[in-house]
Amino acid sequence: MTTTEHPARAVTDPVGLITDLITRVEKDLDPAAVRGVVLCVAGGRAKSRRLAEALEARPEVLTDGRSPALRAIGDLLIALRKAGAVTITPPVCRDCGKHLRTFQRRGQDWYCSVCGQETAECAVCGNTRRISMRDRTGRPRCSMCPDTDPRDPLDVIHEVVTGISPTADRAIVAEAVRRSVSRPSYQQKLAWSLEDNPRLLTGEGHLAPSAPSRGSSNCCTPLVSQAWSGPPVPAADASSASTSPSTASGSAATASPSPASRSAHAAAPGASRPPATPRGGRCVRTA
Repeated sequence: MTTTEHPARAVTDPVGLITDLITRVEKDLDPAAVRGVVLCVAGGRAKSRRLAEALEARPEVLTDGRSPALRAIGDLLIALRKAGAVTITPPVCRDCGKHLRTFQRRGQDWYCSVCGQETAECAVCGNTRRISMRDRTGRPRCSMCPDTDPRDPLDVIHEVVTGISPTADRAIVAEAVRRSVSRPSYQQKLAWSLEDNPRLLTGEGHLAPSAPSRGSSNCCTPLVSQAWSGPPVPAADASSASTSPSTASGSAATASPSPASRSAHAAAPGASRPPATPRGGRCVRTA
């Protein structure tokens, strides 16, 4: 049954229309409680209008729970059930018909966690099955053909680091990796990413291909500072090293100026900033 009593109400009063459509079906919930649920789910004006138009076009979804339908309708059904609705049905899996407390979507359809898994041709066995994982090159694999790597990812990462700095200590590298990515599966993906592109550790960490592999940019700081930063400078040589010509563009260039040098700079001709001009009770410097 399609409601045509108020054809423009989905635009002028979407929350009220949604509430009325629900209370016509669900008699056990107080209209004020229904309206509260609708306000929580409907969100802004545009979303509430789309939700009202969809429910007005097919109000049967309130009692059959079947897609295709908007995600917001599925969220609304779940919220109403949590609020105590009895006649309203939860979303139903498109394939198995299971009533859902949470759902996945492909297109406009709702699925349970099992039926919602993506299916594709396995890159190894060639059978069309549910995708269990993707290998290091992004190809789909079924549960019968996992992409296993017998190597310890910490050993792989250490080998990559020693290709840049041969004296890098494995314990230091391993600790840096564990601080950045603790899960073994993420360490494996990190190892693969660094093995494919060692430059991720020397300034190209932003090019890491996936979310877990972004740990490479997190690893970079402790690895650079402890693995290939070179031997520490003795305290007696620190001052001379900071002022030597060979390091003028390095640590000396980034050293903080002394108070005396700041005073000299402020007193130098042309070094001071333009005078501040008061404007509206605030000081605004003129160009």
